[in-house]
Amino acid sequence: MYVADESLCRDVALANRIIERFGLSSAFGHASARVPGTDTFVLPTRRSPGLARAKNLLLLNTEGKLLAGDGQPNSEFWIHARIYAARPDVGGVVHAHPPTATGFAVAGRALNVGILPEVIVCLGSVPLADYGEPGTPALAESMRPYIPKFDALLLANHGAVAYGDDLYRAYHRLETVEIGRAHV
Repeated sequence: MYVADESLCRDVALANRIIERFGLSSAFGHASARVPGTDTFVLPTRRSPGLARAKNLLLLNTEGKLLAGDGQPNSEFWIHARIYAARPDVGGVVHAHPPTATGFAVAGRALNVGILPEVIVCLGSVPLADYGEPGTPALAESMRPYIPKFDALLLANHGAVAYGDDLYRAYHRLETVEIGRAHV
C-alpha cells in the first residue's frame, strides 16, 4: 500500500487549520491533496479542520476505499473524490463554508456578474450547483456538469469548493471566491 509522503500530509493538515483559522469554515470544511500520479488523495478524518494533523489523515481512492489511516473520512468525501476522478490535472481541493460565499449559495445566486476584475481574471464565473443533501453522493453529483469547465463552484444551500493543480492554488481560489463575494 502506498503511503503519502510526509510533506504532503503536513501541507494538507496545515491547509485545514488555515481554512478554519481564517474564518472560511466553522468546524466544517476540509482540504485534500492528490498523491501525485495516483487516483488516491489525502483527507482529514471526521474532525474539525482546525484539529487536522499529518499523523491523523486518511489515504483514500476515488471509489471511497480507505487505503491508510485510522478513522472515517469526513462526510463530504464525495466532493473531493468526484473532482479528482473528473480532473486528472487537479492536485488539491478545498471545500468550506465561507460566510459571504455561503450566503450567495443559500440565496441561489451564482457569481457570474458584478464581481471584481481579479475574480473574473482568476476564476471567470463561479456557477451554482444544484442542491444535494450534504454527506451524500448526491451533493457531488450536482457538481458533475461544472467540474470540467470551472475551478470553483458554489453549492446551493451549502458552501463553496475550489480546486487547482496543487493545494495552494485550490486554497487561493477559495479565498478569491470569498473575497470577490464581499464586493458584489
